[in-house]
Amino acid sequence: MEVYVNIYDLSTYNRYGEWLGIGAYHTGIEVNNIEYGYGYSTQEEGGVFCCEPGMLEGPSLKTRYLLGKTYKSFLEVQLITEQLSEEFRGADYNLLTKNCNHFSEALAKRLVGKGIPSYCNRGANLMQCFSCLLPFKFLQEPEEQPINFKRSF
Repeated sequence: MEVYVNIYDLSTYNRYGEWLGIGAYHTGIEVNNIEYGYGYSTQEEGGVFCCEPGMLEGPSLKTRYLLGKTYKSFLEVQLITEQLSEEFRGADYNLLTKNCNHFSEALAKRLVGKGIPSYCNRGANLMQCFSCLLPFKFLQEPEEQPINFKRSF
């Protein structure tokens, strides 16, 4: 099965930072016409979700990038995703240290042995270096954003 990373623009300002290789992006991993993602949730079992590829409400799909092929079965992919949902709980979401791009990176590495494009999380990595200078609101738990998903793990 082919494995894709779907990259969404979270900000209209990304067009100004793209030439520097930075921006605010959401990513999800698509396998077998199912997209797996991660987001903040106050629900006990929330966080990791699946949805129709490219159909998240809110952010616009920027690009779909082929990462490679996985030879794992559909059930193996489901099992890996469920295992990752233990590590990526919705309440543990952190904009800088545990976000959707960290989840996509972990899932991609388990499925195809390589991660997502580095620019996807470069903005968060850069902000982490300067976290002492950031407004407190960036370091707090985010407000829950409704995500249109079909199934949560």
